[in-house]
Amino acid sequence: MNKRYTIALLASAAMLSSLHAGKASFDCTKADKASEKAVCSNAELGRLDTQLAALYAKAQKSYDPGELPDLKKDQRAWMQERDRCGGDSACLKDRYERRIARLQIGTGAIEVPKPVDYRCDKGYTLTVYFYNDSIVPVTIINLVRDKAHLQKLLYLDPSGSGAKYGTKDLSVWEHHGEATVEKKGETIRCEELKR
Repeated sequence: MNKRYTIALLASAAMLSSLHAGKASFDCTKADKASEKAVCSNAELGRLDTQLAALYAKAQKSYDPGELPDLKKDQRAWMQERDRCGGDSACLKDRYERRIARLQIGTGAIEVPKPVDYRCDKGYTLTVYFYNDSIVPVTIINLVRDKAHLQKLLYLDPSGSGAKYGTKDLSVWEHHGEATVEKKGETIRCEELKR
């Protein structure tokens, strides 16, 4: 076989393979953003994109009609957040996994775990749902004092010991039946209520 022909054939196959490697939920030939191009050229990101698209379609069917505008607004905000990653595969993977976990919980794709209740200082009570079966570990916390109620979904952050979940404004660190909540500079210490 002609050497030039073989090289051209291999180059064409590699280019075609990279266009379809990710098997994204969208048409990769129309990808114009760095994030979209990265999803199309990375098989793992492509699979995550397809999984997210399926969960989002499920959410659109399962949510109450009154909740759909918020769902669509959240999805647009997530897409902007994803696009800020540019072509950074690690950033994109993190964004996809976090959005998938949120949709897994919102659509009931995973079972709601048994709540863990805590009694805390400063008059707070804390209820935590540890979702360890989602694509990445997350928790939903309910922090209550008097009539004030805070409910938040938090993602697992690496921790030396115990489990730490958090955002920039709120974190929960759980270790051997004790939890510490950091909320806008306030530290709240909690002990698990045994059933």
